[in-house]
Amino acid sequence: MKKLAPKSLSAKDRKLSFKEIHEPYEIIYANPRDEEIHLKFLKRAQISAHMARWFLDHEYNQLLWSDGIFEILELDSRKYGANFNSFLEVVHPDDRSIKSQAYETLQKTSKPLEINYRLQFNDGRIKWINEICNTDFNKEGQPIRSYGTIQDITKYKLNEENFKLKEGQYNNLIESIPLGIAICQYNKFAFINPAWERILSGNKKMQFIGKSITKMLPPESKKKFRQRIDSVSRGHIEPTFEEKMLRLDGTELYSEVTLTQTRFKDFTAVQISVKDITELKKTEEQLRFSEEKFNVITEYSTDVFWTIDLLGNFTNVSPAIENLLGYRQEELINQNIILFLTSDSSGLAYKEIKKYQSEKLLKEKLGPKKMILESVCKDGRTKWIEIKSGPIYDSNQIIFGYSGVCKDITKRKKTTQFLKKNKIRLKELIETKDKFFTIIAHDLRSPFNSILGFLDLLRKQYDDFDDSVRKGYLKLIEENANNTLKLLDNLLEWAKAQTGKITFQPRRQKLIPIVENAIETLNSALILKELKIDYSIDDNLEIYSDANMLTTIFQNLISNAIKHSYPGGTISINTDLAENQLEVIVSDTGVGMNDETLNRLFQIGEQVSVPGTANEKGSGLGLILCKDFIEMHKGSIWAESEPGKGSKFIFRIPQKIFENL
Repeated sequence: MKKLAPKSLSAKDRKLSFKEIHEPYEIIYANPRDEEIHLKFLKRAQISAHMARWFLDHEYNQLLWSDGIFEILELDSRKYGANFNSFLEVVHPDDRSIKSQAYETLQKTSKPLEINYRLQFNDGRIKWINEICNTDFNKEGQPIRSYGTIQDITKYKLNEENFKLKEGQYNNLIESIPLGIAICQYNKFAFINPAWERILSGNKKMQFIGKSITKMLPPESKKKFRQRIDSVSRGHIEPTFEEKMLRLDGTELYSEVTLTQTRFKDFTAVQISVKDITELKKTEEQLRFSEEKFNVITEYSTDVFWTIDLLGNFTNVSPAIENLLGYRQEELINQNIILFLTSDSSGLAYKEIKKYQSEKLLKEKLGPKKMILESVCKDGRTKWIEIKSGPIYDSNQIIFGYSGVCKDITKRKKTTQFLKKNKIRLKELIETKDKFFTIIAHDLRSPFNSILGFLDLLRKQYDDFDDSVRKGYLKLIEENANNTLKLLDNLLEWAKAQTGKITFQPRRQKLIPIVENAIETLNSALILKELKIDYSIDDNLEIYSDANMLTTIFQNLISNAIKHSYPGGTISINTDLAENQLEVIVSDTGVGMNDETLNRLFQIGEQVSVPGTANEKGSGLGLILCKDFIEMHKGSIWAESEPGKGSKFIFRIPQKIFENL
């Protein structure tokens, strides 16, 4: 060690106060000596044990730290000297008083002092430190030097805490388990749990420890019971058995007994587990009568009981799981519950588990919760299950797992979905009915009013009109009659489609004859407006469809184009085949439609009828009929239009779907 020149100090000066050691002390390094190799080995041993040394010379006010202290404190020895204040700053705020008090005590006693405290670093990490220190005093009782070691015991501390946690869980289990448990050594009680005392003490309280186990048995059972204990203590396995036992007050009870070899205080012992089945025995005759019925109910029950840990891994599951999902019990243990749910349901379950974890420290117990999830069976099928679950608490009211029961509600779910679908269908039917009566009351009645009005006018003023006027009125009557007939035909076809009375008979056929037939039917209307119709369809193009329905579709779409086209305009019909679907486009150069009208097309509940260029009237029923017929072909229809730029009505009918029909 470096030699220091002595200086005269008074007794008062030789006592170092807490404040005086705040200044850095000189670091003194040892010079190499013959025992250098021994010191190196000692240093290595201390490093391996996470141990470091310090030395405080009270007389010369010098503090020495070994390199290990800098490492434990995570301080740079090039920037920091051996300084009590630097050390104290790293000590956890709640433990600084322990360190300071220990320093004060060191200056008063020569007895070794051992303390434990924590270090806290800027990133929140904690280290546990064990420090052993001592002080030498001179003849006058003044401290001349203090020295000690510090050791990082974080690992041991964590192990100790984990051990205490597991020990606590085990003790809680033993204390709360309803089975009576006793440890027997040399045929005498060495340990009992509260359930044992509750089951076997009767009305007489007595200390069990040290008493012979045979005192709890009737004379005829003592020998056999002792043989069983001896057998288990030698490592043999004895099956669970039923035994008549005696309570301390002399009353009898029937018990179910399990003997297990164990160790108690480092010696071989036998654990005796006792379940009181006295009441079970008393009611055995009644239970035997209903046992068969109970077994049948259990066999066909789909309810499953289970427990999982905080991470969602199964810790237990009842045998009924095999009936529900097809998995045996052992296949699910330690597997995560999320693995047996669909992606949507697993997300819901994960959120629920996380929610429980965030609430696990609440003092108020959480109640059970119900969820409906979709599970995945072993064979890949899915089933809907209803789960009722809740947290499991330890003795400190902290959640350490979850338990629950689930049952198959697939049929109920499908019924609910069916009813929901039917509810939507019912709404559509009601809207259909309302639309039907609207057409009957207005769209069908109005043309007849016009016809009757013109006929009445001709009847009363026939002689007042010349032939050209009379012919004009007759022409109007004819047009109204034709429009009414067309509306009536659409109405009848639509009514058949809505009530399911129309027959759908698709077959493979050429498209061109159907298109030409529809054009021929509407030829007079095309001539009247001087419209040109242009269609470019391959003569050999075939389509798999119902001929009558497809004809009705073309008639309505072409009629709609005629109504909204200006005289002298052009109507085009084009086809395309893409992705096994036949696409048909019927376009015109007429008035067009705005977005609001487009969005309301094909909806039964909407009154959509744009007057034609010659003020032709319509009900909008023709487009709805087209939509229904196309959807019966598993196809789709939509419109594209802009005001003043004409309209396109496009429909697609899949072809591949029908090839194998």
